[in-house]
Amino acid sequence: MPQAKQRVVETTTDYKNSGALTVAFANGDEQSLPLVAEMQHPRLEVKPKKLDYGRVHVQSPKTLQVVLSNPTYVDAAWAVTVEGHRPKFPVMPGTIGAGEAVPMPPPSNSAPTAAAAAAAATASGARGLPPALKPPVVAGVPPGVTGLVTEARIGPYIVRPASGVLPGRGLRLPHQQAISITFAPTEAETYEGELIFAVMRGKECSVEIDGKGSIEETDEHKGKLYVI
Repeated sequence: MPQAKQRVVETTTDYKNSGALTVAFANGDEQSLPLVAEMQHPRLEVKPKKLDYGRVHVQSPKTLQVVLSNPTYVDAAWAVTVEGHRPKFPVMPGTIGAGEAVPMPPPSNSAPTAAAAAAAATASGARGLPPALKPPVVAGVPPGVTGLVTEARIGPYIVRPASGVLPGRGLRLPHQQAISITFAPTEAETYEGELIFAVMRGKECSVEIDGKGSIEETDEHKGKLYVI
């Protein structure tokens, strides 16, 4: 029986392939079965797409929020970054890094050692380990996901969380996640930036951020000003 050829497509655009499987019988008859394969990629959306912090005192950071949503049916592993910098994605089950598959051990006739068995269980998502040794389950994150970054400072911006996984919507409404972005200027000057929410093997989204650092006491929005 001829081997099927494997075709690797490097793209983040959804696509669909169709074909047919021909089955030949011993009596000479043939039957054709239609085949359809669809490749889907994750995509994130962010609202609002622009944040304007106004005037912010250099000693009184200001926090606003955006909401990420995943309208697709595919889990979206994401990480915040800026133009020209490589994002640090969470480690999904079955991988050892962003896009890197777990290598399969070579075949052996001997029984694995206890250390090798523990290492293999850890690489495969801690399957088979006692419940006390399994990774903790994070609310809203598929089990087995590791390497989540809870906070990252990028220039004058502090992002919490800085990475995550938004599950595919399935038959429900799109899953959402609130992201806090703190503007913490260090100089009394104007800041204009863009934060990118990169998606592993998917389509990214971004938010524009404007703000102005200030040393005026009236811009201390967290402080209490007293009128004499």
